[in-house]
Amino acid sequence: MVVKPQASALGSRSFSTPSGVVFENGLDRRGATRLDQTFLAQPCGGHRLQPPFPQGRENCGSTWLERLALKSQVTVLSTFPLDLMKNRSPRSPQPRRAFTLIELLVVIAIIAILAAMLLPALSRAKRAAQVKMAETQIGQIKTALTEYESHYSQFPATRGAMDAALKTGDDFTYGTAGLAPFLSSSPVFSPVLGVSSGYQTNNAEIMAALLDLEAYGNGMPTINKDHVKNPQRTAFLNAISVNATNVNGVGPDGVYRDPWGQPYIISIDLNGDGKCRDAFYRRAIVSRVQSGQPGGLFGLYNADKANPGSDTFEFNGSLMVWSAGPDKMIDPMVSANVGVNKDNVLSWK
Repeated sequence: MVVKPQASALGSRSFSTPSGVVFENGLDRRGATRLDQTFLAQPCGGHRLQPPFPQGRENCGSTWLERLALKSQVTVLSTFPLDLMKNRSPRSPQPRRAFTLIELLVVIAIIAILAAMLLPALSRAKRAAQVKMAETQIGQIKTALTEYESHYSQFPATRGAMDAALKTGDDFTYGTAGLAPFLSSSPVFSPVLGVSSGYQTNNAEIMAALLDLEAYGNGMPTINKDHVKNPQRTAFLNAISVNATNVNGVGPDGVYRDPWGQPYIISIDLNGDGKCRDAFYRRAIVSRVQSGQPGGLFGLYNADKANPGSDTFEFNGSLMVWSAGPDKMIDPMVSANVGVNKDNVLSWK
């Protein structure tokens, strides 16, 4: 430490310390410390510093820095070795090693393999979830129709649908009338697929009664104007309303669509025989198990025992509700358990 007294005229002399360091005029010859004799003789914690200097702090109650803090009028020129006060330049960072082209290609290939493995699994999981949703909604439609029939002792059919059923002696299918048909198929009309005879409609009429709607989302009036089809104004079905005609829910046209944006097909026993005959699944080529046999797929059977090959397969119940499934397709020329018909979601399956 280099210390300079405030008064330069004070005398000083040479002396040495027990360590062998020689001071001249209070300045270490090696350039480390300058000590003025008058300064050194000043009291420090009740002691005077006289050369040779005592070793350790036990002989002095305070350090030189403490004395400097007490306005000792001493100018500190240097307290540490000269090179200690210099700012050392930070160590230059090591350059990072970049990825090579081969390494990047390997990483990309690994990501592509993982994606190829995961995407099909995710697609299957999504499809399974949609099928489960369709099954749930189909069950809700059946429950709502059953409750409606329990309240009013009849199903919510219009006079046009009832007259069409009485005229042909068949039941009525609320199919794809007024809508685009399923892919690669004829329109689903009642009572026979692809044959438009008499009154035709879709499930919007059923939704108007079950949801107690007087007007559809597009502003058009429903069959339930002034609540004629639902005097108690009871909402039998809990279905979401949507603003599009290609997504799941009740669209602005009143049609209830499945998770794939296709209309639910609803067939109702309107001839009162306790059996239900659907316009699509009544076909022998679709529902029969074996040619010439009355037994059908998924619990259906042919009511015409004299002619088991006829298109009169039916369900032993009052309601049939189904969806074309994930592929949005039906094929009237193949069996119900193969091809595009295999993934159809059925209420009686």
